[in-house]
Amino acid sequence: MTVRDEAYVIRHALALGALGYVSKEDAGEELLPAVRSSLEGRAYLSTNPREALATHTKVKSFEIIGLHPSRRRPAGRPSHP
Repeated sequence: MTVRDEAYVIRHALALGALGYVSKEDAGEELLPAVRSSLEGRAYLSTNPREALATHTKVKSFEIIGLHPSRRRPAGRPSHP
């Protein structure tokens, strides 16, 4: 359990072998399910870390193809006038 829910910290913990990651904000509801999951050998990410990773992945995907989410065109709009 941790107060850190930045994507790079979560990825680092998982890369080092952590089976689960629970933020302090989620601990009240998710600590027991996380412990049970880990005891069964299954990975567990609580809500805040899961959202942090999803958001980071979306932003990185757009950076890889050269689009930042704030510069995306609305759907159905042509790329050239």
